[in-house]
Amino acid sequence: MKYKFKKLDFSDAKAITESANNKNVAKYLRDAFPQPYTLKDANEYINYAVNSKNDIIYGIVIENFVNGCISANFRNDVYKKSCELGYWLAEKYWGKGIMTLATKNFCDFIFQNYDINRIDAEIFAENIASQKVLEKVGFEFEGLHKKKIYKYKKFMDAKTYALIRN
Repeated sequence: MKYKFKKLDFSDAKAITESANNKNVAKYLRDAFPQPYTLKDANEYINYAVNSKNDIIYGIVIENFVNGCISANFRNDVYKKSCELGYWLAEKYWGKGIMTLATKNFCDFIFQNYDINRIDAEIFAENIASQKVLEKVGFEFEGLHKKKIYKYKKFMDAKTYALIRN
């Protein structure tokens, strides 16, 4: 299935709301990704994406609508040569290889266009699908962080993966 990246704009708010307003999508994301996900949330996120100085955020367009997003959060100080990867995708497109391909292409773009040596991702240890995406792209498992996450009134483990520039 084909996809493309696009810079977000306010015309994407309705599509983002429809794709993001899903408990299964929010399950393994930080609390900054609200559930339920409203049109107001989408507009606030788009405003952040458009104006952020530390993040690059693209919509993932499938079938002419933004059905997910992918981002790089650039760090500063002694971490200025690294960034954190984040992503989500509408549930109806899971298991089709889209996120793996999008992640590979996005990481290639980051390495080609920014002075970054490392891209890392911290994921919920239970999120096997995200582990598989990262491993297929070439990310290496770096560590398990016991009970680092607190969501849904319970503690969960986190895993860190990293992709180092060749």
